[in-house]
Amino acid sequence: MVRLRSLDTSQLGNRVSAEEFRQALSKAAPQKRNGKFNAIKVNAPEGRFDSKMEYERFLVLRLLERAGEITDLQRQIRYDLQAGGIHISTYVADFVYKKNGETVVEDAKGFRTSEYLQKRRLMKEILGIHIFESGRPERKKRLRADKNKGKRPCSEG
Repeated sequence: MVRLRSLDTSQLGNRVSAEEFRQALSKAAPQKRNGKFNAIKVNAPEGRFDSKMEYERFLVLRLLERAGEITDLQRQIRYDLQAGGIHISTYVADFVYKKNGETVVEDAKGFRTSEYLQKRRLMKEILGIHIFESGRPERKKRLRADKNKGKRPCSEG
């Protein structure tokens, strides 16, 4: 789940209130869990989202757009990955927007699949586009810490 505490809505002035934000969250009708990763699909007035995390990230990005920090927010943008005129794959970005004049391609990730990692690498190599991942940084840190559990640090000497 996206942590919303870091967003200071008081800086947005009268553009959107905390109550409006809560109402937007409550309007979304979550469906039962399904799929390999138990993501809850969300049907909201703004469209269908593959996960609750993606929908919550969209709401945050929309607030940032209203505040003027980002512009041209778009959802589900397709990128055709080709090499030598041969179609390799298609990557669908969750969000694309401009921040400080630069285009940002963002993916709301709860779990990195091998297919996603391959497409991320192809996006960088073929199109020169870096994908910004939003999602669960606390989970990634915890997994990294668990991986190193029980290992002694190297001693200088």
